[in-house]
Amino acid sequence: MNSLRRLMQLFCGRHAAAAAWLAAVALCGCAQSENKTRVETSALPRGMTFAVAPVLNYSGQPDLDPLRLADLLASELTYVPGAAVLPVSRVAAVLLSQGKTQVDSPEHARALARQIGADALIVGGVTEYDAYSPTVGLVLQMYLTDSAEGASLNLGEARFRSSPYVAVRATPAAGPSAQVQGTYNAMHKSVVDRVRAYARERSETDHPDGWRQYTQVQSLFIRFCWNDALRAMLDQDPWKRDLVAGPEDVSETYHE
Repeated sequence: MNSLRRLMQLFCGRHAAAAAWLAAVALCGCAQSENKTRVETSALPRGMTFAVAPVLNYSGQPDLDPLRLADLLASELTYVPGAAVLPVSRVAAVLLSQGKTQVDSPEHARALARQIGADALIVGGVTEYDAYSPTVGLVLQMYLTDSAEGASLNLGEARFRSSPYVAVRATPAAGPSAQVQGTYNAMHKSVVDRVRAYARERSETDHPDGWRQYTQVQSLFIRFCWNDALRAMLDQDPWKRDLVAGPEDVSETYHE
């Protein structure tokens, strides 16, 4: 975590607000639970319109394109039942009109979602990248608009899920409505098992390289990582209960 903290500090000069904001979740925990079977994504509580912001690149790899990464994330989001996804170019155009290239605060995220008519804005960050393993570290956050968000949740409470990341309950008023953080290393059996399941879902096993193409092709492995993280983030119960029931019905606090 010290190396990640130093990495965030290196970027503070260029993207101070965004770095501080994303670092708050990226540094909040470092635990892994890689030995369980992944739980499939539940349907959304209702039809929702999502927007995806340009991805924040804290990996130190300048060849990673924030817009291309966001396009891959948006594409994976379209596989979620009930999700309508606005083009990333629409978000980028609004940011350009504001003289910005990325989201720089939770308030900015929600304001941007409202401006483009989305129920929620998804913001992703790449914290680590090695093309040769391959290894991808990421942070994924969801910001519901003010009209959709519900009760306040305690920052720092973690629910450990069946993937190599921590799903952290946050306070919507000050941070994301849902978020996950983790690292995917294609050398780890638990990750390989989920890659193979992902390949079966996409009916790509007839490819000459079979499921292995998802660990050999950069864009395909990144797609898998986004998909797996989205599943975990959208499977979190609190934001769904808030959306359906309202704040007065939300009382559960848990660790797993």
